[in-house]
Amino acid sequence: MSRDAQQFLVERNAWPSIRADAYGTVPDALRETFTAARRALADGWYRPSVPYWSDVSDEMNEAIRRILEGGEPAREVLDALHAKVAEAARRKEGGR
Repeated sequence: MSRDAQQFLVERNAWPSIRADAYGTVPDALRETFTAARRALADGWYRPSVPYWSDVSDEMNEAIRRILEGGEPAREVLDALHAKVAEAARRKEGGR
């Protein structure tokens, strides 16, 4: 997430960065595109940086499978999956 790393990705890979200070050397031909990307990113929701994110993602997929595809009751499924995510958080964050 350093400015230098993000600036490199912006310049070389056309990577839209959430860091406003990473756009200083964007070529003029790309400025309009990056301005649009920055506007879109300003309204974005970003996943939290937590060590158990893969568990969250897995359980979200499981919820979709069970509720939307399988027709199971949403509350029951979500409560059970929430417990699994909470346990993963405790386990991977060292019991915090």
